[in-house]
Amino acid sequence: DAMDGAAIAGAVIGVVLGLVLLYNIYWAIILVLERQEVVVERCGKFHTLLQAGCHCLVPFIDRPKVFKRDFHRLVNNRLDHVSERTYRVVLKDEVIDTPRLAVITRDNCLVLLDALLSFRVSSSKGMLYSTQNVPDMLSKLLQAQVRNVAGQLDVDQLIESTAASRAASRVSSEMSGIATRWGVQIKFVKFQSVDVGSLHDALARAKNASLNNNALLLKARATRQTSIIDAEGDQVRILREAEGTAAQTLAAAKGNARATVNEARGEAETARVVGSVVFKHGGPGSVTKYLLATKYVEVLREVASCANTTVRFLPRETSLLQTVAGLGLNVIAPRGTAASAP
Repeated sequence: DAMDGAAIAGAVIGVVLGLVLLYNIYWAIILVLERQEVVVERCGKFHTLLQAGCHCLVPFIDRPKVFKRDFHRLVNNRLDHVSERTYRVVLKDEVIDTPRLAVITRDNCLVLLDALLSFRVSSSKGMLYSTQNVPDMLSKLLQAQVRNVAGQLDVDQLIESTAASRAASRVSSEMSGIATRWGVQIKFVKFQSVDVGSLHDALARAKNASLNNNALLLKARATRQTSIIDAEGDQVRILREAEGTAAQTLAAAKGNARATVNEARGEAETARVVGSVVFKHGGPGSVTKYLLATKYVEVLREVASCANTTVRFLPRETSLLQTVAGLGLNVIAPRGTAASAP
């Protein structure tokens, strides 16, 4: 019986040792997938970092460092809390979908924000030895930074897509400085939705009023710009017309002056030719008589063109008698009187 008991005890010990050996062999052989890393500790201290491939550890001495991950996962349009323990560090981009955050804006409005965070582990050793639970820490940091940034904006700015995008970029920038010390790189932060609750209608009316004001302002600016353009066009047109009138007047003056000069030159040439001919046939005094006769004719033409003026041409022989008769004088002596001797 003693021998049977010893045999059974030896068998149990052998089985236990075998199981322990198999357990350690199981942990001693590690297959690391692509885009993964495993931190190995030897006697409780950091030893090496395993990359993709098959690796063998020293049993009872080397152990992969196990860490905890707490995060939310979207399942059937519902965020479920997930907690897991693993020794594999994933180097791919990961996304944290946080529950809706209640924030207070600068104008004291309660707004619910649905934020999304994307990150990637840049240093496995730094993440495991400087943090306890990276997803949970990033989620808490995201909530704090979102509340901080949203508290500096008005509710209408937070609703506006451009302002919300700038706010998300600011949150991402502030988180990057902290997460870098944890061996984590922040890829981006996005606001998926902004819920303002009962303020939706009031904000919609305010937005419509703002759009109408902007439309009126743009119309007024367009009208003012059109008026300025029309005024400038009229000014240019008036200037061009004045320049054209001035050029036309100058050209006409030059033409008249040239015509006057040409006419004077023609008259001078005519007088010179006629004078030479008259002098040749009439003698020295004939030229003066000719010029006086010409002036008499010009004066007669001017007198004849005057209003209320009658011009009669008389024969030379009877001109004296007709002139006396026209003046109402009688040159014939009455009967019975003797004419006085001259």
